[in-house]
Amino acid sequence: MLFRRAYLVAFVGVLCWASSGLADVPLQSSFAHHMAQGRYLLGGGLYAQALAEFEAAETYPEAEAEAELFLMTAIASYELDRVDEAIPALRRAIHIAMVHGGTTDRMVELSQFLESSFVEITAVGAGPDARLPVPVQPLLDPKLKRVLSRAVEQLIAPGPEAERRVYLPVTAYRIGVHIVELKAGAAAVVDLSPTTGVRTDAGVYGEGRAKAVPAVDAAMLVQLGLAAIGLQGEPGTCTRLLIGVQLKQAARGLFVRLAGQVSMRPVERLRGDGIDSSPAGLSFGFLGGLGLRRQLTPKLALVSGFGWSIGYARPLQFALPSGYRGPIDYLVQGPDVELSALFLPRRPVAGTMVEPMVGLRLLLRLHHPSSAMDDEQKVHLVAGLGVELGLRFGR
Repeated sequence: MLFRRAYLVAFVGVLCWASSGLADVPLQSSFAHHMAQGRYLLGGGLYAQALAEFEAAETYPEAEAEAELFLMTAIASYELDRVDEAIPALRRAIHIAMVHGGTTDRMVELSQFLESSFVEITAVGAGPDARLPVPVQPLLDPKLKRVLSRAVEQLIAPGPEAERRVYLPVTAYRIGVHIVELKAGAAAVVDLSPTTGVRTDAGVYGEGRAKAVPAVDAAMLVQLGLAAIGLQGEPGTCTRLLIGVQLKQAARGLFVRLAGQVSMRPVERLRGDGIDSSPAGLSFGFLGGLGLRRQLTPKLALVSGFGWSIGYARPLQFALPSGYRGPIDYLVQGPDVELSALFLPRRPVAGTMVEPMVGLRLLLRLHHPSSAMDDEQKVHLVAGLGVELGLRFGR
């Protein structure tokens, strides 16, 4: 009995000694725990989890004097393409550091990089129908592309706020027919309402506001057309495929167009010795000309163009009458006149503006036969009117 009581007293004494020793060891606060976890996750590239730890740490009073917390929050936010969260967090880190002793080189370097690469804009008229900013020059850096995509999602998101603030990469943007050049350190206000660009004085603010009709980058053209033609009194059809480029648009909507084209149509009407036919032929040519583009509404533009085509044509061998000995090589040249409606998309697809078009085409062609016989060298005129469908790919 005595032995058992002595054992109990000794056990209680050991517990008391152990508890007194533990009392001297400070317990790690929840703030420090979140900071330690956040550092570990940030170092391992787990940015979303690290950011969650830092956001939890911000709820504690110790956060008000901890510049490193907001520095790491800025780094994690930037890695997640959240520039709109990274820059304010970094500014707060610098403010705290200056109050408590001074900034670090890491803060200064990150601040210089972010402030020179991104700029805050106040977007008026944001919403699902907003005219979105499209970079004049394609963004090559994947990070910049992701930041721009996040900003676009914020601009077109449904909501009552017609005025929103986002961060965009520093570059020049096309909004409607206006160019807005965003410069580092200079906040801008831009009007994204659907009517932007209809009037030359529409409310676009910032660099480049004075440009009423800005330059437009080069675009690729693909057109397919079908026309009814007349050749020496004989009706026929002409099918054409055109692939070309529209060079950079100049002032007042003028542009230059260069294209290659392939056509299938009758080359000449053959008559004589019981023959009266217009065999089908192929024509290969080059088209150069000028055009004029006028934007009628935010979703519709009118394009008129005049060009001169020159090329080579030859009738298909199997389509020629048996025993034909006449010319088979033709120089083909003549004017093209087009009037087209261009349907403007609301936003780019993978950074490219794809604009469908439909229009009318008037063509006149002079066919010059290549022959050593004088009576076979007569020039023939082909006239036609047709419909064109196509796509314009631009940035």
